[in-house]
Amino acid sequence: MGWVAAAGMLLLGAAPAGAEQRVLEVPATASWQHAATGFIAPPKVAGFTRTKIADSTNEELDVAIAYASPDNSAHADVYLFKPGLYDLPVWFDRAMTAIRSRPEYGIAGEPAATAVAFSRPGAAAKSGLRAVMPIHYGDYKSSAVALLPMDGWLVTVRMSSTAADPAEVDARLTAFVAGLRWPAEKKPAAEAVPVVDCLKPLAFKKAKRLPQDMTSALIAATGAMIRDKPEAPPPVYCRDPSSTDQYGVYRPNGSKDGYVVARGDAGIALGVFPEIDISGFLGTEGSGGKSRVSVTLLNRGTVGEIASFNRLPPPEQAVNAPPSKGTHITVSSSKEN
Repeated sequence: MGWVAAAGMLLLGAAPAGAEQRVLEVPATASWQHAATGFIAPPKVAGFTRTKIADSTNEELDVAIAYASPDNSAHADVYLFKPGLYDLPVWFDRAMTAIRSRPEYGIAGEPAATAVAFSRPGAAAKSGLRAVMPIHYGDYKSSAVALLPMDGWLVTVRMSSTAADPAEVDARLTAFVAGLRWPAEKKPAAEAVPVVDCLKPLAFKKAKRLPQDMTSALIAATGAMIRDKPEAPPPVYCRDPSSTDQYGVYRPNGSKDGYVVARGDAGIALGVFPEIDISGFLGTEGSGGKSRVSVTLLNRGTVGEIASFNRLPPPEQAVNAPPSKGTHITVSSSKEN
């Protein structure tokens, strides 16, 4: 579960069931710096005061930072996370879906807000996405969300306000993003391209589960790492109609033989693709021409195969596939390893 989907309006006020937040004790007058990236959250930003910092991991891989205006008429929340799938438009689409699908906001039937590409302070390209939309939740009238890249990490900024004018909220979001302290880009990120609906849906048939072994597990994990690297040119994604409020199905460059499944909005995904044949590199025998599609878990810093099928499985089958009882290999996907 992602922070936005799980917690709603006051995002730090309610954690998903079963989740534990590790509160980071930081003096109210001190800035907090994220060790891995150098990102800094000051105690005050653009008229907002920091109220809480929490981590859903023990390694600052999924950190949430809450801010509030003095009169509580507006709240801003920052989510800094290490994504298993480093494709910003996918996670922006999931954040927007999470907001729109909440019945208490009353916007499910309204036109979707337009995603706008923009650049964060210190970025060379318009590598982030943002949108502003009305909501109908108590005194809250407008909400804005922005997602920005940060050298292998992603940062979501969510703002909710009692102001009815979306332009006012958008201006406050701009000032808030500028008030955070961003590290210099190590490598310029590509310009963000919003997700659109796929022109044609994929046709699925139920797939047969295949046994796993050491070689197939290693090939699947290595193949997933080859496909998803922050250094590689990012694909342009379309959203397959098989997507639901619970998970999104995205096809890179309109792929007809594979897809990714984004569950929640906090960076963890499944890759569902035919195995890449690297048997020659490994000094092993290939698959003999037999089709083999792997479901790999793209976690924060690691990649591991969950299941294998004889054909591309329907997303529901891939999502609900229990991990195999056979061989499991988890490979580090971090830059440092």
